[in-house]
Formats: sequence, C-alpha cells, structure tokens
Amino acid sequence: MNNRTAWAFAITSIALFMVTLDNPVVTTAVLVIRAHLHASLSSLEWTVNAYSITFAVLLTGAALGDWLRMLPAGRACG
Repeated sequence: MNNRTAWAFAITSIALFMVTLDNPVVTTAVLVIRAHLHASLSSLEWTVNAYSITFAVLLTGAALGDWLRMLPAGRACG
C-alpha cells in the first residue's frame, strides 16, 4: 500500500466514523428538540430524515466531484 492509498483509507475511515457518530447524536437530541420547539412526532421524523438526506447528498456530491475530476476536462481544471 503506497502513501496515497493509506491517506485515502484513513480519511475514508474517519468519515465513516463521523457518520456513525453523528446519527446517534441527532437521534438523542430529538427529545430536547421536541421539548424546546414543541414539535410533533412527524416533525421530529422530518428532522432526522432531513439530516440524514443532507449528509448523504454531501457525500454523494463529494464522490461525484472526485469522479468528474478524473475526466479529461476535469484534469485540465484541477
């Protein structure tokens, strides 16, 4: 394994750890959100789903950006 591969693996592992850590934090905070904002159960479901979907879109966008950079036009820009 070369140095670049090791760095990519380390960064990917840290990102996976953050995803694994963030989701329970949001789920745990739901009770506080409900108490302070007087939110209904459906609003809380939307809160957790919106957080998860936003995070998924950010990760997908980053992967798409990496893929587009590998194309010939992307290499000229970066």
